Amino acid sequence: MAVVSTKSSLVQNFEAKPNQFNPAALLYGRRRGIVGTVAVAASDDDGSTYVLAPVRSSWVIPSIRLYNDAITGGTGYDVGLYDSGLTAVDDDAYASAVSLAAVSTDGVEVAFEARDINRIGQKVWQDAGNSSDPMSWFFLVLTADTVGTAAGDIAFDVTVLVD
Repeated sequence: MAVVSTKSSLVQNFEAKPNQFNPAALLYGRRRGIVGTVAVAASDDDGSTYVLAPVRSSWVIPSIRLYNDAITGGTGYDVGLYDSGLTAVDDDAYASAVSLAAVSTDGVEVAFEARDINRIGQKVWQDAGNSSDPMSWFFLVLTADTVGTAAGDIAFDVTVLVD
């Protein structure tokens, strides 16, 4: 084993001659938070959607935390992106089959259940699978594959990085 000093690509770009510019959102970008709640009704059916928040295509989402009441049988919620017409673009871009059946007051990080951790600096348009930035809004949405049989609230805390 050897002692090493490994530098992130941000540091490598900073030290490069000539200097390589880092994406503004990733190095000294503005960190913003989006928080709120949505309610699941006992009468909701599988396939129901819960629209959490609008997110700009140029933003970076490093964290999505969910908190919830126990939603009996609510064992399959996807976390993904929908377009401005509320049509699924990638309904499980961040997570798939997240269980909300047990109460969570500590919060569960879901931004990397389906997305690789190496994509932490990726823009929303890239998370959506687009080949270029459409310079538009998307919606962060929970899609209930298995909604459950009990009513409950879901709280969310989303961190975004803005240029």
